[in-house]
Amino acid sequence: MKNPSQWLTGTLSLAGAVVLGVAARAETRAEKPAAGSSHGAHLFSPAGDSLRRGTGELGRILGLSKDSPITLGGEWIGNGSSQMSGGWIGPYGRQSYAQAGFIDLRLNLEKAKIWKGGELWVQGLQYNVLNNGNNAAGSVQQFNNLNSAPPFTRTELYTYGLKQKILSGQLEVSIGKLFAGYYFGAVARPIPDQNPEIAGGPNTNLLFLPPYSQPTFIGREPGYPDSTLGGVITVQPNILNKRGYLSVGVFDGRTGLGPVGSVATGMQAGGSLRGALLTMAEAGGVWSVGNKQLPGQLAVGLWNQTGRLTTPCSASGLSNTCPVENQATGTYAYAIQTLAAFQRGKYPGKVVGFLQGGTTPSTTNMVNGSVSAGVEVVAPFWGRPKDSFGLGLSWADLNDDEGAAWGFNPSELMVQLTARLHLWRNVYAQPVLSWLPTVGFQEAKANATTFTLQLSTSF
Repeated sequence: MKNPSQWLTGTLSLAGAVVLGVAARAETRAEKPAAGSSHGAHLFSPAGDSLRRGTGELGRILGLSKDSPITLGGEWIGNGSSQMSGGWIGPYGRQSYAQAGFIDLRLNLEKAKIWKGGELWVQGLQYNVLNNGNNAAGSVQQFNNLNSAPPFTRTELYTYGLKQKILSGQLEVSIGKLFAGYYFGAVARPIPDQNPEIAGGPNTNLLFLPPYSQPTFIGREPGYPDSTLGGVITVQPNILNKRGYLSVGVFDGRTGLGPVGSVATGMQAGGSLRGALLTMAEAGGVWSVGNKQLPGQLAVGLWNQTGRLTTPCSASGLSNTCPVENQATGTYAYAIQTLAAFQRGKYPGKVVGFLQGGTTPSTTNMVNGSVSAGVEVVAPFWGRPKDSFGLGLSWADLNDDEGAAWGFNPSELMVQLTARLHLWRNVYAQPVLSWLPTVGFQEAKANATTFTLQLSTSF
């Protein structure tokens, strides 16, 4: 049998060949926004499109029409990291590799004339990690969001469910096996805008985790790759022109119990809402400012995790002296603002910034507080309309209580610089430089520097 590195290399090569072949056949779409086109499917909906993956090109290649109620698409992301200096090399090594492949199948019930405002979807995930690059760098906040929770080799039914719009979209309900990080604290999620002169796309393409899962959520929120059973209700009333919203979600909380009792819910087809629960709520609004109507967003949120919450100390057998909680709570907030919009010939570009923070008094949490910020520049150069460049930093107040035994320093500071470069059709390369002047793990050396190269495509 091949050793793990040979197996993963083979898997990466095969996956890359398959998705690049699909991308080669896929047509590049929307190079130039049509007059009056919208960069978002709705004015604003934090429930969005149920974490849609891919462009639907795979289905069209297989014969589905553009107007079909059935869509089939997917996405592949793979990266490798090299620890250049510092970090925690010992048990991990200097090189780490990760890949994630998604397949997305959905049925628009309204297009199929079954019932109005409904959609069914199902997603599969293939996830592989060789060496945990985040631990090798000493990063608690995770400089590489593709490296996530163990087990590091899994094929799973990632998400599935029903999304239903009610009262002309003023109320939206999603139930099923969900990715909570899409609905709450999702800084990277685009702010839909109806001005074709403002570039669409994510608010940031930074590789570090904070824009996708607030650092105080680490170890609590069931996110990639551990989706979980739950439901989300979003209200965005017409009286506010659908520019304000309130979302409330309840999820199977077994992922967030800590080292003792936690469950990799992503590997389970179902789940349970009769034990530990994670409850989340977020309220916010969007606006447009200035002559160019630049979009922005502000949101605040709360979360509550129930169950017997533990730390690594409990796993050592010293349970009488270890911190244990029956619940933990926290708050967070984030703001996003498009700072500028410009034209490079016939193509739009933009500059967008974000600021986010969170705090929790929990004695069992990994992160007790954090502040993150970043800026993204889209299409700054003539002839390169799909390139973007980002800079971000994130500071975290870590749980360094010796009794909890997380093995953390008091804080961690992370700085990251990235470029997302359009190679061909739907294929992108992303070089990333990550620097931790203050590392999170006590056993890691400070001034950890890591270089990552990521390849991605959607189809």
